[in-house]
Amino acid sequence: ASFLAGCARSHRAAPSGSTRIEFQEGDDAGRMVAGWSGFERTGEGLTFAWAVGTSAAVRFGPASRAPRTIELRAWAFDFPGAPPQEAVVFVNGCRVAKLRLSPAPSDYAIATPWSVWTDGTNVLSFAFSRADAPRDRVAGATDERLLSVGFDRIVLRPGAVTE
Repeated sequence: ASFLAGCARSHRAAPSGSTRIEFQEGDDAGRMVAGWSGFERTGEGLTFAWAVGTSAAVRFGPASRAPRTIELRAWAFDFPGAPPQEAVVFVNGCRVAKLRLSPAPSDYAIATPWSVWTDGTNVLSFAFSRADAPRDRVAGATDERLLSVGFDRIVLRPGAVTE
């Protein structure tokens, strides 16, 4: 896996439990590093946040060095004629995946090796292929934020994907 070159670390540690970000008031606000709008709620009461601009990051920790599965529930900002939204996913600066995101809320799982994680605080970041203001793309919209992807949740689970 050449995309992990330079991202290998030296020691293994025992896996810890799952960690969740639900994008709602409380502890989640302190985990949002950069690139996020405020917390919002759908008509059904689901909490989420928009990633604004072409990059966003969240902080997890403390954690131990172990293989983990990153699970996302997310969707691309959509409008008539919108090109596909792609997201490159990084753990502590190491590229772990490239996803094409659906405009409908969808679940994604990314298996990651122990070598990209550190003991302590870890940063999960995203680089998006586009960000658009609804005002410029949707008739009647007034929102000027540059929206890229809506996130309902991010869960880190110990171990690899087992499906």
